[in-house]
Amino acid sequence: MSTEKSTSKRKGRYAALHGDLWRHPKVAGGPHKGKVYEPLSLAARGLWASLLSYAIDQETDGRVSSTTVVLVAASCSPKDRASALAELETNDLVVDSAIHGFADSNITAAEWADSKAADAEKKRLKRAEEAAKREATSAGRPSDVLKTSEGRRQDKPKTADGVSRAKTEDIRPKTSERGGEGADAPAPPVPSDVEVHPRPVPVVAPAQAAPMAPVDPGEALVERAASKASMATRLIGLYAKAYEGAFRDLWQGHSAARSAIDETAAWCLSQPDPEVAAVRCVEGAYSTARLLKHRVPWAWIAEDPAKYAASSTRPSTGGPPSKPAHELIPEADRSPLTPAEKAQLEAMGG
Repeated sequence: MSTEKSTSKRKGRYAALHGDLWRHPKVAGGPHKGKVYEPLSLAARGLWASLLSYAIDQETDGRVSSTTVVLVAASCSPKDRASALAELETNDLVVDSAIHGFADSNITAAEWADSKAADAEKKRLKRAEEAAKREATSAGRPSDVLKTSEGRRQDKPKTADGVSRAKTEDIRPKTSERGGEGADAPAPPVPSDVEVHPRPVPVVAPAQAAPMAPVDPGEALVERAASKASMATRLIGLYAKAYEGAFRDLWQGHSAARSAIDETAAWCLSQPDPEVAAVRCVEGAYSTARLLKHRVPWAWIAEDPAKYAASSTRPSTGGPPSKPAHELIPEADRSPLTPAEKAQLEAMGG
């Protein structure tokens, strides 16, 4: 049931379902690669499609846990959820707590991050190209010539004393060029009793040096955004590992936690050693009883990352901690979430 990966349109991502899904032996039943499969129930098919969608939305790379099944099939009874999941496992659609062949047909979290970075770089290059075109256009246009609405050219040179003097010259076609009655009529004579003063000759200012090459203000922003995204990915990896070691379950993520993760990443990047700061921040959070009671929500970590980093047993200069953070967690705090705790956690964005 493989298909080409879909990075989708820029505004979203899509899970892949091949066109022959409805008649594939793992779904419709029948022999396949030396094994005979029973037909899947509609409940199992719906669970599998929901697990695919969740994996893409939460960037889990296809990992499936009991918590995931409860979230995507909350309207079903525990018995129906367990039965549908057992069907998927029997038909090799879920293998070793993961969607079988997920990365073969769907975009992974790492590939999605690379896609976004490539798109940002493409936009940066386009902005730089457009800025260069604008600069080249403005460099070829005389800066000391203005054209009025009446078709006159107005030169604005400066004299030696720095005072601007405007000279207006009629650049409209002459009477002889326009034709018509009186085209060749001579100019009227100047009365002898009128004193004629010559028009002052303006002193033209020296030509200005060529402007400097434009600097794309978005380039630095793109680089900072890339560093922040990389640090956020690193924090997510550290957090997921600590969560699994502490609570014996996979952290499935939450879309509302993204802003808190980005805030924590920004704090890490402001430290002398961002990598050590990230590790100490996560370890310190997992050794704090207040956070453990609510399964270490990201929203609380982002409130004061420095405080939780100071709680880590790892030296600020690097090196191993004196004791792993998850070993400091009381056994009572590792029990599964109750429905009320789960609702509170989702409301907090953890």
